[in-house]
Amino acid sequence: MRIFVLLCAIACGSSGSQGSVAPPEPPEPPPEPVETPEAPTDDARAESAHALRRFSFGARPGDIDETATRGARAFLLAELDREATSEAARFATRYPVYDSPAQLRRRFPKENPRTRSMDAMNDRDLMRLVANNGLHRYVDAEHQLREVMVDFWVNHFSVFLRKQRIRYTIVRYIEDALRPHALGRFEDMLVAVAQHPAMLEYLDNASSVRERARGSRGLNENYARELLELHTLGVDGGYTQNDVREAARVLTGWGIGRNDEAFTFVFRAQQHDARPKTILGQRFEPGGVEEGVALLRFLAARPETATFLARKLCQKFVSDAPDDALVERVAARWRETRGDIRAALRIIIESHEFWASRGAMLKTPLEFVTSAVRAVGGEVQDADRLRRSLQRMRMPLYGQVIPTGYPEAASQWASTAGMLARMQFARELVDGGAGVRVDVDALLPADEPKAQLIARLHWNTLGGQTSAATRAVLARTLDDRSADGRTLALALALASPEFQAQ
Repeated sequence: MRIFVLLCAIACGSSGSQGSVAPPEPPEPPPEPVETPEAPTDDARAESAHALRRFSFGARPGDIDETATRGARAFLLAELDREATSEAARFATRYPVYDSPAQLRRRFPKENPRTRSMDAMNDRDLMRLVANNGLHRYVDAEHQLREVMVDFWVNHFSVFLRKQRIRYTIVRYIEDALRPHALGRFEDMLVAVAQHPAMLEYLDNASSVRERARGSRGLNENYARELLELHTLGVDGGYTQNDVREAARVLTGWGIGRNDEAFTFVFRAQQHDARPKTILGQRFEPGGVEEGVALLRFLAARPETATFLARKLCQKFVSDAPDDALVERVAARWRETRGDIRAALRIIIESHEFWASRGAMLKTPLEFVTSAVRAVGGEVQDADRLRRSLQRMRMPLYGQVIPTGYPEAASQWASTAGMLARMQFARELVDGGAGVRVDVDALLPADEPKAQLIARLHWNTLGGQTSAATRAVLARTLDDRSADGRTLALALALASPEFQAQ
């Protein structure tokens, strides 16, 4: 009605009439302009892609722009300070591998009655559950920075899944000993690891008892040696063989419960060496289980441990051969804060060296597989296929036999066979053969111009690093706008050198 009145007023005014029609109402003021956020710059996108490559298991479609809008540095620092979420409950509901080790052992008996060896079907089903837990967490978890750090500590405190009963305890080892401390204090994690049945069994400390204890095999130095060489001081940490032996004596009597106490830590005083020991010049008086805890906290606080862990963190996030000055800055903060992992990572995130290291490293097979799944927005439907893909790439999940963990350096993964396996996985992934649902039409819509499709791949898949050669290959492939052509283009992007870069 109001529009009709205004039209009548305009008409009357144009005829010059001064009749009785009421004068028009004054027009309403125009609405206030709505500020739309500016699209992030390419430089901001590139920084965000770099941040997500290093501190997550890869960007999902849209993540780079969202992170760039917030600012990559601000995003990482906020993620670093973020408290643990309730995701554990979500994953526990979906995956019964969160059952206790005793429950898992009842569901998947170890021995075949005829062969007295691990039942093959039970073993396969149990491995599938373990893969579901690990790979779903890495791919689907919301707090990706924490997941990257969980994986870092899984590798640092490596155990071999298939040794004895570790297959039943590996998930609880990760969830109880590593995840709660992944961004906390190193010394707390070191104690939790040393007392966990998975580590006690893997490095044989559960069988280490005082010398000449009745019915025993005596002192076992395996864990004490790796504690000094791999977990704390490092191979150049200044310890001697006598220090290894003395540390083993401190940790005698640390074992695993039996029967109703199975899969729990127990201290057996009668098997403990209750004589004084000296390690790195520090005297340890007899003190039962607390004597061992004191040793672990002593080693965690050593300056050699600060330098060793600082270098490993810099190698993980900055370079295979990090600058010594950066390592020392991280080590200094580690010493100042008594092993505060968040504080050490903050030095790395705020460093020039981190932001200048784009594309300087090669993804490990695990990083490649998980980042590829995330890059295509994939929905994992059968994580066991992903586990088998990692086996083909010679990085089976929790499958490193020796306690050094898997190497991070590119030189260890850049083999011809390894690259071919990655290419095969890229094609299987986009074709739906890797146990992951992928919607190629949503990623590369058929009705978009070729230039727009290449732009999508350039940012969403390749993080803004597309070379001229790769761009040319993608352009030729996308001359075929069919589903087959677009699927092949996506696979080629995932198999490209730019996507392999970390």
